[in-house]
Amino acid sequence: MAASLCGLLFIIAITTWAALNSFYDAADQERHRQNSLALMSDVRHEVDLLGRLVNSYVSTANPRFLHYYYDILAIREGNKVRPEIFPPAFWDEVIASSKPYVLPAGTKPITLVMQTQKLEFDAQEQAIVSRILALTEQMKRIEQVAFAATQGLYDPEKDEFVSEAKPQREFANQLLHRADYLKLRADLALTVEDLSLLVDRRTQDSLENAARLLKGWIIASLGMLAVTILWLIFGYRYLRRNLLKPLIALHRTATALADKSYAERVGKIRGVEEVKILAATIDGMAAAIEADIGQREITQRELSEARAKAEVATEAKSIFLANMSHEIRTPMNAILGMAYLVMKSGLPPRQHIQINKIHGAAKTLLGILNDILDFSKIEAGKIKLETTSFSLEEVARDAFTMIQQRACEKQLELILNCTRPHNPGRFNGDPLRLGQILINLLSNAVKFTNTGHVALHIEELAADTDSAKLRFAIEDTGIGMTKGQIDQLFQEFSQADGSITRKYGGTGLGLSISKHLVEAMGGKILVTSEVDRGSCFSFTIKLPAAHRLRPAPGNNRLPATAR
Repeated sequence: MAASLCGLLFIIAITTWAALNSFYDAADQERHRQNSLALMSDVRHEVDLLGRLVNSYVSTANPRFLHYYYDILAIREGNKVRPEIFPPAFWDEVIASSKPYVLPAGTKPITLVMQTQKLEFDAQEQAIVSRILALTEQMKRIEQVAFAATQGLYDPEKDEFVSEAKPQREFANQLLHRADYLKLRADLALTVEDLSLLVDRRTQDSLENAARLLKGWIIASLGMLAVTILWLIFGYRYLRRNLLKPLIALHRTATALADKSYAERVGKIRGVEEVKILAATIDGMAAAIEADIGQREITQRELSEARAKAEVATEAKSIFLANMSHEIRTPMNAILGMAYLVMKSGLPPRQHIQINKIHGAAKTLLGILNDILDFSKIEAGKIKLETTSFSLEEVARDAFTMIQQRACEKQLELILNCTRPHNPGRFNGDPLRLGQILINLLSNAVKFTNTGHVALHIEELAADTDSAKLRFAIEDTGIGMTKGQIDQLFQEFSQADGSITRKYGGTGLGLSISKHLVEAMGGKILVTSEVDRGSCFSFTIKLPAAHRLRPAPGNNRLPATAR
């Protein structure tokens, strides 16, 4: 199809080029004809004009007519230059003295023969031009005798030119009306007419030939135009059947797929090979998407079922752990109570040490049971935050009280730094869970710090009449952690390193519980640490204000060893 289009365009280009050339040729032939006919008109006019000038001079003896006569012949013979502006009535206006008469000088004159050659007169026409010049020359000799007789320079009796004689105007007039002169004039007129007819016939034939050729090329161009229109109609039908309709089908299918109608297919279509391949590709893609979605739905259904089973199992596990923890806590509290009573009964030192170890192990086991119970509640989504009015400083001091004994045993300094520029006073929230978070973080800090201090910084970041945004930071000078240890820090039942569990003990649930509690309060725990330099656990929460109290001191240091 592309080759036929290129061939058709090439033929149209050739036809158009030929038609244009024919048009230009016809225009040239028309100009050539007009110029040739204009020259013949000038020749006829000159013949008449020369006869009039001869008669005028013989009748009036006015030398002006004789001057014009010789100038016309001189221009024809190429001895003088024709004026640049030379209308047909030029000489009539000059003879009538209504136009100034000055011939140009300095340009190259053109003879009548040169003009006919320029207009490409054929041999027959050139022969007639030569005959015109010969007849003109014969008439010129008779006319010169008449001019001389008029001037008194010719003796009719002696039939010779003389230097001085009586003017013979009657003789000159008779000479111009003799049969031989009149015959020459008639022959000249007939010869000029013959030349005009030949030139007219030749130029007319050339013009008609050019017109016929132009007509032929125009008909050919119209034929090519008709062929082009038919080809365009065929091309449109072909493109519509083999390209546009398939593309519309592809668009419809693509739109349906975009609207998640994955069962839509292009199907079998007629078209070019590339469109068929594209249609097959789209159908294959749609089938693959539909199969993938079906598989994903199956997988999703299986995952939902597995998740439901896992949630049931998790809930059963949480219930079991909660029940077991609750069941174990009752006898464990009894053991703690009995051990405490035995310790106070005045036992010998060795037995007192043994009972004290039993009491410490029972307390540790009770703490583990409490952590498991809290984690089970969190995992089951049943943990609830209470809302009650509390004093922030009291919660912080209670948390310090819980860790003060262990800090005293390790000779650590405890620091409480509370900065409250807006003095928010009391807050509404869950003081028990906030205290649990602080105790867990402070206990960890004391556990992993051998020398130095453990500090709790409470900073008010923003406050208004209804609430305050508080930042809590627990800082220690303990063993610190690496980045890899920080990444697994908040995973359940894990600590920063396995060796830590063996050396320091613990289940790893405290930080995980604290993380969930902080998130339940709308915050997030952040950790920064450096090995052998210490760690800093911080979180930010927003608490509603209850009512204001007088500000407490901004910085309180509680050295465990001294206070």
